[in-house]
Amino acid sequence: MQIHFTKSNLILSKIIRKATKEPVSHVVLEAYGRLLHFNFLGLQMDTPEEFHGEIVYSLDVPDHPERILDGIARKRHALYDFGAMFYLGLRCLLPWLPKKNLWQCTGMDMCTEWATDILDGEPDSMITPYQLYQKLVASEAWLSKKSSKATS
Repeated sequence: MQIHFTKSNLILSKIIRKATKEPVSHVVLEAYGRLLHFNFLGLQMDTPEEFHGEIVYSLDVPDHPERILDGIARKRHALYDFGAMFYLGLRCLLPWLPKKNLWQCTGMDMCTEWATDILDGEPDSMITPYQLYQKLVASEAWLSKKSSKATS
């Protein structure tokens, strides 16, 4: 399974990158030949040809088929968590705000919430896509997985 960190020319992608001062604005999981991600329409399962973002970074991550299938089943009709996204944006601009996402809605997700739920079993609504990328690159589990592949 791969995780992609993307950007696009859409206005919201530009706003997110400007507010966070980071190179990416979205997270996409690639599994089963599909690009799985949350956008404003909810959970999307695009083919690579249907996806319109530009992949900036990609990482191999451990495959969690049971979490992916459960995440698809539970979130198939879920709405986008606009409250969590706006609070995270405010927190980027006003870092003295509480670290807990005060506007997060149960049963709704944004792209990083859904991806962290699949990867860690714990949704995180206070991490930006680029922070998630940095966390994965820095994690010992990811580094040891990469080094074991290199020696195989």
